[in-house]
Amino acid sequence: MNPLLFISATGLSAFLLMMVQPMMAKILLPYVGGAPATWITCMLFFQVLLLGGYAYAAVSSALFSPKRQLILHGALMFVALLLSLPLELRLPTSLSASDSPEGMLLLGLLFSVGFPYFILTANSSLIQRWFHAQSGRSPYFLFAISNFGSFAGVLSYPFLVEWLLPLSAQLISWSAGFVLLFCLFCLIFVGLKRQPQTEQTETLGRNIPLPLIGKVVFAGFVPSSLFLSVTLHITTDVASFPLIWMIPFALYLLSFTLVFSKHGARYTMIGQKLQFASVCILTFLSFSIYKSPLFMLIDFIGMGIIAVSCHGLAAQARPAPDRLTAFYFWLSVGGALGGLFNVAAPYLFNSIVEYPLVLLLSLFAIPRHEFGFDSFTRISKRAVIIGLSIFILIGGTYALLNPQEEIAETTETASSDYETLIETRNFFGVLRVTNADGLHDFTHGTTRHGLQHFNADDPLTITTYYSALEKLFAPLPDSFYARPFAVVGLGAGTLACIAKPGQAMDLFEINPGVADIATNRDFFTYLSDCPGEYDIHLIDGRLGLENPPHDTYNLIVIDAFSSDAIPLHLLTQEAMHSYVKALDPVDGILAIHITNRHFDLEQVVAKLAEDANLIPYYYHYDKTSDQGLDEIANWMILLPQASPYDFSDSGFDITRIHADQKTRLWTDDYTFVLPYMHWE
Repeated sequence: MNPLLFISATGLSAFLLMMVQPMMAKILLPYVGGAPATWITCMLFFQVLLLGGYAYAAVSSALFSPKRQLILHGALMFVALLLSLPLELRLPTSLSASDSPEGMLLLGLLFSVGFPYFILTANSSLIQRWFHAQSGRSPYFLFAISNFGSFAGVLSYPFLVEWLLPLSAQLISWSAGFVLLFCLFCLIFVGLKRQPQTEQTETLGRNIPLPLIGKVVFAGFVPSSLFLSVTLHITTDVASFPLIWMIPFALYLLSFTLVFSKHGARYTMIGQKLQFASVCILTFLSFSIYKSPLFMLIDFIGMGIIAVSCHGLAAQARPAPDRLTAFYFWLSVGGALGGLFNVAAPYLFNSIVEYPLVLLLSLFAIPRHEFGFDSFTRISKRAVIIGLSIFILIGGTYALLNPQEEIAETTETASSDYETLIETRNFFGVLRVTNADGLHDFTHGTTRHGLQHFNADDPLTITTYYSALEKLFAPLPDSFYARPFAVVGLGAGTLACIAKPGQAMDLFEINPGVADIATNRDFFTYLSDCPGEYDIHLIDGRLGLENPPHDTYNLIVIDAFSSDAIPLHLLTQEAMHSYVKALDPVDGILAIHITNRHFDLEQVVAKLAEDANLIPYYYHYDKTSDQGLDEIANWMILLPQASPYDFSDSGFDITRIHADQKTRLWTDDYTFVLPYMHWE
């Protein structure tokens, strides 16, 4: 039989396997508030199903001949084709994102793509078995082909598929690819039925020795946890979107391709020689705030080097072909445990410490001779690694203080003597409130979400980014306050003080941890002491405004950043239509907070405003020397065409802007962030 048939089936299967992961994660993002941990949870689902697929391949290889196994697998694939295609999103109705975001994501993936994805996970090892049965040749080159197909699928999504195709077309194209793969399997079955098989293939499915199992599981665990940690570290402060997901994922898969290739031993040796330096650098970066894409590049390269070193351990220990299904199963056990560790991390640690922990753990993958201690015992090697690890951990702990020092420098009254009042973590990120001489500082990740000075003459003074809105709206007539306000993103509750006595405010917040902090008087008193009457709704703001508690609002504020990550699902055509529907058609004002370290979003919002027939203003607020608790802020102020308000003569740095005709409208089907990213 022509080997190209096996190569094509292997490559296409791996391509589809990887393509569906970012596609489904992107579809699910709006339902969990665009949280950076969305990708981490989705990866756990895919890794567990990968484990299940390898287990199915191993057991069926032990029970059935290749021909019978192919019949069984083809039948399951046909059932998946009938029941699950064309692919579409099917969400559970019993769970909400605020109650259990992980549960909603996992069940949504299971209902939507679980069966066909399970089939795809088993294909690589099964095709290798069938090839070995037909030819008697080593099938491990097909594992490299599989990882190359995965690598191509991962990179093509953010750079080609996401750019060219809307999500609806992506779902149809993927479904068509699954049908094509089924046809290739039919051709393999016809060829396998006609040709003799080697007798030794009947022993496939045997297990591997226990010491080797431990090494393979370890080699799978470390890179899996590491690439997820790198992804979370970056998306927390940049944005949660496929490109940032796919680059570390692609490097993770590329490491498999390299170490299982013809020159795998050479690549493994290079990775081992560079691993210790990579661990040192990445440990320090794991405690830092991203200031430029150079930091990301270093993280990506270092992660790739460590993945090559660890996966090289597995490649060097791979058994004879008669044990390949068990080998892949245990390798996937390590990968699934890595994903489970990262998903469980928010419930184990109050801060993101899983990243430096797995970096230190990776040092145990470095061979003894790379440290220059060939004559030392194995215990000595471990002692050296542990000593160096402690040194790195101490240095990293010192680096951990830098973000707080940087935050302190942004306010004139802040003190270096910080007292942490609370530090907690959940699916949506790390929340921290500190106290410095009566100044309470609320941060989500590395970005400030509220300040209140309890020792000030007026502790209810509006501070940070929100003082810009207070000053801009101060001259507006009382009629502006005649209808309720809506705020998407609660923070410390600062904007509650923009309301007049008795005025109703709907505050939408998907993160229950934020609501707990904002409503606790030990931390902040804006909500309890400001004159407005508020209701907190634990739901994603976009979903809340699609069926709002009040018919119309005179003010809608969109300020729902998780750390500094932009909420893509709140900046689409469909989202804007929800806002406009809830906004008063004359007196209404839509304010969108676009202050960001990494992106220029004014043209994105201007294009959305143009499509929604709103007038866009760009408002830049720069604090003066006597406004120590204010923050430099950028806002987009959108007004209806019939609005009586004109901010052009307000005395503030606010200008009406027009959308560039080259700017493409963001929709739920299409969001592409690269043109708006800072690369300097």
